[in-house]
Amino acid sequence: MFLLLGVVLCLAGFGIAAWQINAAENDGAKKNAEQTANSGQPTATPASTKPATRVEGIFRGVITPTKSDTSIPLRDMKPILGNKTPKRPNEERDIIPRTPEIPKELWKNDPVVQSFLGDREIPNPIVSFDGSPTSTAGFAPPDPNGDVGPNHVVTMWNSQFQIFTKTGTSVFGPANINTLFSGFGGACQTENAGDPVVLYDQLADRWFLMQFTAAAAPYFVCVAISTTSDPTGTYTRYAIQTGTSNFPDYPKAGVWSDAYYISTREFPDAGGFAGVGAYAINRTQALAGNPAAQVLSFLAPPTPDESVGDGLLPADLDGTTPPPPGSPNYFVGTQDTNGPYTSPSDAINIWKFTANFAVPASSSFVLANTVPVGAFNSILARCGGTRACIPQLGTTHQIDHLGYRQRPLFRLAYRNFGTHESLVTNQSVSGGTGPAGEVSGIRWWEIRSPNSSPVIFQEGTFSPGVTDGIHRWMGAIAMDGSGNMGMGYSASSPTMNPSIFYTGRLVNDPLGTMPQGEASIMNGTGSATALNRWGDYTSMSIDPTDDCTFWHVNEYYPVTSGTGWRLRVGSFKFPTCGVPTGTLSGNVTNCATSAPISGATVTLAPGGYVGGSIGSGAYTVTAPGGNYTATATKAGWTSGPGATGSVTITNGANTGGANYCLTPAAVLDPTTTPAIPTGNGVVEPNECNSINLPVTNSGTGTATAVSAVLSTTTPNVTITQPNSAYPDIAAGGTQTNTTPFQISTNGSVACFTSISLTLTVTFTGGTSPQVINFNVPVGQAANPNYTFTPSTGNTIPGVPANGVLVTGTQADDAVVNIIAPFAFTVYGTTNVASGATLRVNTNGNMQITSATGSSREANTALPSPGSAGFGAGSFDASTPVLMPYWDDLIMTTARSPLLGIYQQTVGVAPTRQWVVEWRAQHWNGGTAEAGITTNFAIVFNEGSDNFSYYYASTGAGTRTGGAESTIGVQAATTGTLFTQFSFNAASVLQGTRLAAARVAGACAPGTGGCATAAGVEVSGRVLSSAGGRGLRGAVVTLRDESGNEINTMTGAMGNFRFAEVEPGHTYIVTIRNRRFQFAPQVLTINDSVTDLVFTPE
Repeated sequence: MFLLLGVVLCLAGFGIAAWQINAAENDGAKKNAEQTANSGQPTATPASTKPATRVEGIFRGVITPTKSDTSIPLRDMKPILGNKTPKRPNEERDIIPRTPEIPKELWKNDPVVQSFLGDREIPNPIVSFDGSPTSTAGFAPPDPNGDVGPNHVVTMWNSQFQIFTKTGTSVFGPANINTLFSGFGGACQTENAGDPVVLYDQLADRWFLMQFTAAAAPYFVCVAISTTSDPTGTYTRYAIQTGTSNFPDYPKAGVWSDAYYISTREFPDAGGFAGVGAYAINRTQALAGNPAAQVLSFLAPPTPDESVGDGLLPADLDGTTPPPPGSPNYFVGTQDTNGPYTSPSDAINIWKFTANFAVPASSSFVLANTVPVGAFNSILARCGGTRACIPQLGTTHQIDHLGYRQRPLFRLAYRNFGTHESLVTNQSVSGGTGPAGEVSGIRWWEIRSPNSSPVIFQEGTFSPGVTDGIHRWMGAIAMDGSGNMGMGYSASSPTMNPSIFYTGRLVNDPLGTMPQGEASIMNGTGSATALNRWGDYTSMSIDPTDDCTFWHVNEYYPVTSGTGWRLRVGSFKFPTCGVPTGTLSGNVTNCATSAPISGATVTLAPGGYVGGSIGSGAYTVTAPGGNYTATATKAGWTSGPGATGSVTITNGANTGGANYCLTPAAVLDPTTTPAIPTGNGVVEPNECNSINLPVTNSGTGTATAVSAVLSTTTPNVTITQPNSAYPDIAAGGTQTNTTPFQISTNGSVACFTSISLTLTVTFTGGTSPQVINFNVPVGQAANPNYTFTPSTGNTIPGVPANGVLVTGTQADDAVVNIIAPFAFTVYGTTNVASGATLRVNTNGNMQITSATGSSREANTALPSPGSAGFGAGSFDASTPVLMPYWDDLIMTTARSPLLGIYQQTVGVAPTRQWVVEWRAQHWNGGTAEAGITTNFAIVFNEGSDNFSYYYASTGAGTRTGGAESTIGVQAATTGTLFTQFSFNAASVLQGTRLAAARVAGACAPGTGGCATAAGVEVSGRVLSSAGGRGLRGAVVTLRDESGNEINTMTGAMGNFRFAEVEPGHTYIVTIRNRRFQFAPQVLTINDSVTDLVFTPE
């Protein structure tokens, strides 16, 4: 749903301004219950794709459109222009979820992230043109989208539309969307509320346009369906009421063979969230202009919440092949264990809407499958529970990522390829850590067999920002008729204005990747400075004339401004689309057990055409007709003779029965940080240390007879004990070397650098040897962040009766001045002078600034701007904030005269302590608690950088222990200098002390390296031919990894020998002779080597 700049919108008794993210206070009533509904904890991924219990929508019967007619030609209507739109409740059911507090060991690494751009050059845009300048009317978010027909491109945004030729010539508009309903009467004519969608019905050669009404109940989705292929002609128009008084937020639609399907997020005027509305408009009747076209209506309540999340997308047909007869329409949603709805798994929910217009009561809307997907994090920690998330060039203002909304992004594109059915969609997620911190990426999925046994055929997280620092989000994806994919999206960074990029993959590219590079539809030349709202969705469509050309509609800013965005349309096409092809199909199984293998790749050579196997082991590869060699592979499996074969593909036909098998194999990887069991547990200069290197088997077979040799290329480091065996390592298991390795450093090794170690592992049961690399730090680097050390049995220093009330703190949501009694520092760089003015917040935090500061009560994860919830202001962007117990507290005398913030100074100079103590209650919706239920303090130490938090009482009821608070400290509102001890987790008890200190770097030279091992021998022969005579007079060179070398010459029989060679190093042995050329040999030498043989190449 959109917001008009400067318009304040209301929902369920609370307001939201276009400038703000979360609810504003309404008549002093706070909405803490809404805050607490958003925490989620990770749980195990279910093994089954079937819901544990039946979850189905409530059938609300057959709706007859409240109003319907056939319009005059659109070209004859006078365009309505202007920004005015009715006030409307904001779509947000709740505040933006805070980032969950998840232990690091449980935080999910994205297993399908693509952290690089493909090295292939995706085709440049065919066309790229702007929407009208009047699209800079100031609506936010814009929600730009469009679709393409044989001759036109129709675009919509909040809250206007425009029709173009395919070369960018405008043939109608821009005009307010309610122009479509001129003369219709009612709310569809008088309102212009937005959240529009436009679709092209390729099977009927018609256009479908839609928006909602918003001013007051009853609410409608206003639908206009063209009566011909001409989008400037006449339209059949419908006003479809949504529930009794349910506001139909975020309506999305899909074209299907039997109906036009619509989803909504429905909010009753009485408050709360009713669930997801699902509607099916009888397509046959609508295309015939029937004024009483049947509309089937269901409501899927949020029980459980994760079943509907923040909305479902209906499937939208691409291409001319309809779904199989009787197929339901698919409504898809997502769930994330780190999201706001305590989802049990990272998964895709597939609902099936089966519409029976002959016997409507037999229709159904059922959650049919919950399909596990690769782990992803939709809520970015960098967003801090706000919409200020994505950086832009030339401004500190940040824009919305939208990942906190648990729903896929428009469209859910469907194709029936004959051999299989596919659904593709995407969602903005965390893409991982880039050069300057967390970056946004786009998780995309291809779902196959949606009506039988749905599987994630492939998925990936497109996040080259891990490498180049660019955030990519708000994607839209589709497949062309050949199965190639195109994905368009927004892109921005601190060094780049928000721009419109696209990428893609060919049908034969490696599964789960977008390797076709990246191109630009429009490089932005401005940034947004007013609103955080960027957009809720864009679109990617396929041209029906060739079933190959992708059309993307998105937004950018031509100049830096408040809301001066511009709509942009672009198209591109892969040259391989439309080439005649055939298919190869078969099964991939386990050679030992014949069990099916999922996720194997079958590759055809030449050409590199690939297909992936699904849960049944079945695969399909599409390729041009010809002769190929097919090979099946999968990580953790060995491709033996049964994994390859010769095949012939015929265009337009399927070659079946090409079955292959793989053998289980061990794959060895590093697992944890190397362990140093000697000394202080840290490698330092001029030391001798033992080291243990755990190894994990990520394969499918057991590694037996495991032995390893350790080496290094780091100067001034020697491996003095390089050999060890390992126990057998079962699939999924981890083992440690049975004999510690030994590493020796001399005094020239620099502190705070790292040592590169190479472990060469030989074993039976997989590809051997395997090389595993480790990095070991030299010394313990300083930690610029604070570390909290907890202890129990403590009391707040000082005498409670000596505490002096800080003026103005017996209040609610207040931030007031407090004067520092002595000098101290925070983060080592923020110097607080004696007598300095600081700011203390009644909601449990102290702001090291004399500026206005924040009185906000709505705690978020760190780092935080402090601008969410009630109260006023924000944290100063570049000064520290200490948060002993940031929560919604109250200290009014009406609650108790004992409440307030008190301060006292304890001890004598120069070792005084300053005690700043909160004596508070929780807000708890206005219900008074008994006395002081939350009592805690910050204790500063004179002249020191260290401080402590003390807890005498830690809350009441469900909030005991800080269960709904943020405890930590931050240096600024962005960046990495922050420590979050806990967030919305019960983490402190009565008597707890959290001592905060920053760890200094430590690196002290030792007393000497390891004893030097005796030298070993390296010797052998140089021959004039294989099995021939020895070659006299050849020069033999032995060179180590640092470039040091020694030379010798072969004797009469071709013999050579090096004595006293230092073990524990890697050497290169080379031979020089005028008559013959010899290949060098690389040796890791730990014992004598006496059998080297060199023969000419």
